[in-house]
Amino acid sequence: MADHNLTNPTLEVEGFKFLTPQDAEKAKLDASKITYLESHVGYTTATALNAVYEKSIQNKIFSTPVGWSFLHELRRRLLKMGMADIELMPIPLPVSFTHTPQEAPEAPARREKRKREESALSGKPFTIASVACNIMLFALVIVMFAIIWLGETDNMINYKRNMQNRYAEYEQQLRDREQVIREKERELNIQNQ
Repeated sequence: MADHNLTNPTLEVEGFKFLTPQDAEKAKLDASKITYLESHVGYTTATALNAVYEKSIQNKIFSTPVGWSFLHELRRRLLKMGMADIELMPIPLPVSFTHTPQEAPEAPARREKRKREESALSGKPFTIASVACNIMLFALVIVMFAIIWLGETDNMINYKRNMQNRYAEYEQQLRDREQVIREKERELNIQNQ
């Protein structure tokens, strides 16, 4: 059992063996925080101890089992000093400890066959839906151009036609008025001078 420390001693901190050097470094940081707290904070009263306990939880000072163990030890001390369990904040654990097993790996030949079948099945409905969607979009574009072409408001497409129509209409109105005026002049026997 002694040679497990020889394989990778940097992964072990305070009796916990971590999977990665980064986790071990976090645990070492938690251990140094614990050392600092123990040397600088008095634990004589339950009030002082509870303040350290609550501030450590609220400020998320600890992020590894090393720190959580320290918080658990503080909790036990507070309970021994007479504090009620309901008065103490619970220690939050930001990790899940349940493992969901992955599916067993498929044989490569079976996996390829399944992929081919899925792609063959999924391709046909997708192609049909894509063609139907494209036809519908094309029809919408045609309807938009028809609305623009036949619309009364001026736009890039029908601007010239609309302007010509307006001027032709104004010209016709002027001719009609001129005709009415000439008829009135004839009735009144007014000559142009």
